Parts: sequence; structure tokens; C-alpha cells
Amino acid sequence: MTDPLIIDGLTHIPIREAAAASHRSTEYLARLARLGRLRAKMVAHTWFFEKHSLQQFLSTPAAEQQTNDSV
Repeated sequence: MTDPLIIDGLTHIPIREAAAASHRSTEYLARLARLGRLRAKMVAHTWFFEKHSLQQFLSTPAAEQQTNDSV
């Protein structure tokens, strides 16, 4: 596990760690970041996800996540 990155006072974790924690692929998480569905920042060619945003996403029921993805 790498050290979290603090950006604007918020804890961010790298995409690989986010993927492992969420059981989702890095490609899927990067897509959500590009679409603005997850708060993330690109730093040195690596996505870093706001930890709270990822936790909220994971607590959302799967059916609702899929509905939001189809937009």
C-alpha cells in the first residue's frame, strides 16, 4: 500500500489501490473519473481517487450504479 496523497485537504488513493479496494478494474475506475462520476485527480499520469468519493460510490447499490453508468 502506498501513502495516500493529500490534495486540497482531501485524502486520495492511487487507482491500483482503489481498484483492489472496490473489486473493479482500473479501466472502469478511470472511465468513471473521466466522466466525473468519481472525484479523482490525474497526477503524473496516474489517477488518484478521493477516498470519500470512492467509499460513497461503493456504498451505492449496484443497480443504481449501473443505471447511472448507462447515461
